[in-house]
Amino acid sequence: MWHHDESFLPSPPIVTMTHARILPPTGGDTCWISMTSAYDALSPKMKQYLDGLSAWHDMNRPMTAALQHGICTHERYVEVVAQNRRQLHPMVRVHPLTGRKALYVSPTYVTHIDGLPQAESHAILAYLHAHCMQVEFLFKHRWVLGDMVIWDNRSVVHNAIMDYAPHQRRMHRASVFARQTAAADPHNNQGVACATMA
Repeated sequence: MWHHDESFLPSPPIVTMTHARILPPTGGDTCWISMTSAYDALSPKMKQYLDGLSAWHDMNRPMTAALQHGICTHERYVEVVAQNRRQLHPMVRVHPLTGRKALYVSPTYVTHIDGLPQAESHAILAYLHAHCMQVEFLFKHRWVLGDMVIWDNRSVVHNAIMDYAPHQRRMHRASVFARQTAAADPHNNQGVACATMA
């Protein structure tokens, strides 16, 4: 399930950290895709088109799939769906520190492109998801016990590979959220933020 962490929130985490606590003897790798490199590799015309579009990110989408596959209970599904956590985000985001553009879409949370007919939205998203899967944009990490990996949630999507049954894999995760501080200089383009652990 490729995704940005919690992209269904108005202000998703900017950084995620994962620490390997229990690992299976084989499998359980995590992969990341550079959405900055994926954006850079698009044609100029496609970049121009996407720059003006936004897409809906919806927590209900993966929860529905989890219910259908018996991964979550009906009670948990109802609890999450009742929160109606969905958010509209630009499909292309500019990194506040580097100034580089990155795609901000994922097959896990993105349901449709705002303002487009369903067929057009589906076709464009399918193209982008396939485009992003190119091996030159991908990094795969084989975990060693005690590893900690930290990544920029604004610039990459990730996927934990679930290929280790019947063994266990336990990871501890922390997310860093940012909010503009009252003392921040509005003319400072360095992306001054206050980090909060969650």
